[in-house]
Amino acid sequence: MTIAACLLCLWPLVATLAKAQDLTPAQFEDGDVVCLIGDSITHSRKYHSYVYDYYLTRFPERRIRFVNRGIAGDSAGGAVWRFDWDIAPTRPNVACIMFGMNDVSRGLYGKENPDEANLAARRAALDRHRENQLALAQRLKAAFDPRFVFITPSPYDDTAQIETENLFGVNAALATCGEYAAELAAQMGGGVVDFGGPMTALNLEHQRQDPSFTIVGPDRVHPGDVGMLVMAYLFLRAQQVPAVVSQLTLDGETGRVEACENAQVSEVAAGPEGLEFDYLQYALPFPVEPGAAGALELVPFMAELNRETLAVKLKRGGAYRLLIDGEEVGRYTSEELGAGVNLAANSRTPQHRQAQALHAVNERRRGLEVRLRSHAQIRMMLLRANVEEADEVAVRAYFDDFLAKNPSNAGYFRSQFDNYLKTGPEREPIEAQIEELVQQLWRQNRPVSHHYQIVQVDS
Repeated sequence: MTIAACLLCLWPLVATLAKAQDLTPAQFEDGDVVCLIGDSITHSRKYHSYVYDYYLTRFPERRIRFVNRGIAGDSAGGAVWRFDWDIAPTRPNVACIMFGMNDVSRGLYGKENPDEANLAARRAALDRHRENQLALAQRLKAAFDPRFVFITPSPYDDTAQIETENLFGVNAALATCGEYAAELAAQMGGGVVDFGGPMTALNLEHQRQDPSFTIVGPDRVHPGDVGMLVMAYLFLRAQQVPAVVSQLTLDGETGRVEACENAQVSEVAAGPEGLEFDYLQYALPFPVEPGAAGALELVPFMAELNRETLAVKLKRGGAYRLLIDGEEVGRYTSEELGAGVNLAANSRTPQHRQAQALHAVNERRRGLEVRLRSHAQIRMMLLRANVEEADEVAVRAYFDDFLAKNPSNAGYFRSQFDNYLKTGPEREPIEAQIEELVQQLWRQNRPVSHHYQIVQVDS
């Protein structure tokens, strides 16, 4: 059996476990506080921010808070250790948990012909992960009884032919973590989101044509924005959220409304030159970030999650101008309009601009949270080393000693330490800024009515 076949045999076990019971994660509802608990892929990456973008644009009436509780380098055991001072204060009623990348002890892998001691250490690491995931879920259950979403870890790419050292076998260990996540969801009455299986399959599919392809990234661990949007797609598809932003079908000759979904249309007037109408959609299109747009070539995001369809049936052929609020946003043939155009892909519409402005505010919120998470990362290190945070001399001595002992990561940790020192006195003002941005998001995501005109282009 080939390496690829072995990998694909492991991940489907997660899907089998999920199908044995209904482990569909519930959609987020009005008033939810969604706590995202994980490692670096939660700490500073964007998948959950993209999911928040979806909820902000698709359900503008829902007041949902996303709270980041990822810490780079952390494990399920670390989350249990920091539960009281870091996780519990968020008081979540939804807990999304993704660990595994650090739990499996990646340094144990990549060795040819591992001896029994190495294999035993691998098994012990997986056993600890399983125990700690259960302990974390039990702590959350006892304190808040939240709805659970257990996320299988995103893959370690040990099949791409790239320069980074390949610790082969890590992804198989992560698949085992995924099995544990599905088992725990069944035990705790939660849902499952599978990142590992579909992302591994995407890697293998594209690596058949390009062995250097990776959806994960050059370090084999941390997906970039394209991978993050794929992860958001998988998360939202698991929740079975609606694909439709809005859908409108009009008879262009009579102005008759044949179909209207998630919107209302009024003041329809048809004439020899075309038609016009007022249109209030109840949602906004999803704002695809330019740096993540490559994901649209990997997964059917637009078709399955971002359909803002306008269809106009016209007997007269030729080209037509589409104007919204007096501004031309595109030209389409009568055949294109008859079949329906997806305006979610049109960057010139006012709805698209509103959604992109909303995304920009959400990115500012996410950036401030990352800053606080980086502070929490260093705070966790100090607390574990029994260094008194108020003792500036002791704190700086710890930093200097740590950097001297970890020269290969000195640049990264120096920036994290600098952030810790700068952010400490500003934590409360930053939290206040985040709250202001959340309130701004809830004001700014309200759709408004627009005036549409469809006018035939002069031949």
